[in-house]
Amino acid sequence: KAAGRAGRVLALGHDRRFLPAMAELRRRLADGALGQALHVEANFSGSSGFGYKGDQWRASATETPSGGMAGSGIHMVDAMIGLFGPIERVYAQSLRQVLMDDIDDTTSMLFGFENGMSGYLAALSATGSMWRLQVFGSKGWAEIRDERRLEVRLIGAESEVIDYPPFDTR
Repeated sequence: KAAGRAGRVLALGHDRRFLPAMAELRRRLADGALGQALHVEANFSGSSGFGYKGDQWRASATETPSGGMAGSGIHMVDAMIGLFGPIERVYAQSLRQVLMDDIDDTTSMLFGFENGMSGYLAALSATGSMWRLQVFGSKGWAEIRDERRLEVRLIGAESEVIDYPPFDTR
């Protein structure tokens, strides 16, 4: 409403829902290949916190009270909601351990989804790069890694790996 009153367009850029690997994961969940979804885990981490400048909004604890969660982890939360629906409960901790600016560098969260599933997210802004989303079901698991690789391991079967070409998430 505020954007409309100001004559501005407001848009959200949660593009991970549209990754080819995510579409395949969604299909396998829908057709029951993984069985009943039990738990989802995600990690969206990198070294971006080392490059923040004191006057940037991402370097401000007031603007980003949860460190890497605001800049990157939010994309994983959206991906989880896109796959499994609303989150009902959240337990979180956010710590500043190595960054010099007044922002946290390590955030972890536990989720309880309305559908009864559990979930976990880690978002760090002071480590090596990682992007991972993994779903555990009653028939096996599926993991998307670095947005372009889907690995599926069903109970009693060998892993199946699908590599996708680069996908522009900007």
